[in-house]
Order: sequence, then C-alpha cells, then structure tokens
Amino acid sequence: MSFDSGLTNNKKGFNWGKIKHPIVFGFILFLLAWTTALLMPIPQKSAEEVLGNGMGVFYFSKIVHVTVYTIIAIWAGFLSKNRSSLWILLVLLSLHGWTSEGLQLITKYHRTGRIEDVGLDHLGLLLGLILNFPRWRYLFISNKLSTDNPPNISP
Repeated sequence: MSFDSGLTNNKKGFNWGKIKHPIVFGFILFLLAWTTALLMPIPQKSAEEVLGNGMGVFYFSKIVHVTVYTIIAIWAGFLSKNRSSLWILLVLLSLHGWTSEGLQLITKYHRTGRIEDVGLDHLGLLLGLILNFPRWRYLFISNKLSTDNPPNISP
C-alpha cells in the first residue's frame, strides 16, 4: 500500500487538483475547525456546570490546547514527504498558535489571547513529535520519503 497525499510538483507547477487524499482534507478541516473554536465565545456558565468551578474550565482548556496541537503534529508527520515539507508544516503550525492567540485579542467575544497558550501549543507540537518519532526520524534520516517502504509506526 502506498501513500500519496497528492501534494506533488509537476512540470507545470503545484497541482492542487491532485489533493484527493482524505488525510489532507481531514487535516485542513480539523485545523479550520480548531481555529474557529479558538475564536468563538466560551459558554462560561455551561462550561462551569459540566466541569465544575472556574478552575476546572481553566485546566480543561489548557489540556485541550496541548492535546489538539499534539494531534496536529502527529497528523502533520503523515503529510510530510521530506524534511523540507516537515519544517514548513512545523513553522506554519507554530505561526498558527501565535496568530490564533493574537486574533483572540481582537475578537468581539472577549477571548483572552495568552502567551501561556502559545507555549502550551508548542508543548503539544513537541509531544506530537515525540509520539510520532519513528516517522519524524525517518524523514530526517532519509531526505526523501519512500512510499514503497514506509516506516513501521505501529506499537
């Protein structure tokens, strides 16, 4: 079984028409949903009813930050075909963390963009790198990912 995300270059340039793989679409949709969630208001009263006091809501939101960026980093590993695309994705994900927190400061929903959340986003990226280490290591060792012999990342 070979993996082709469809993000290939051809003689005519980048071919967006070949992006057909569900992993790519899923990644983009997940990132858009996460970005939207970060910019929407938190129903504080409902959250406190489910999670207890304000501290429960606070800790839950911090755990969600780390978890989501961990998932995104793992997912990014499956989209990367070589070291260059890996670094580009990591830089873009880092910028996403910074940008989403900055945008929270200017939304009408009174969200609080916090530098601590950017740190937690980056902690999640680091955890994703660690949890998906066989894939990342393979990308760093071989400059180009072979689709004929992908690394075994099963536990």
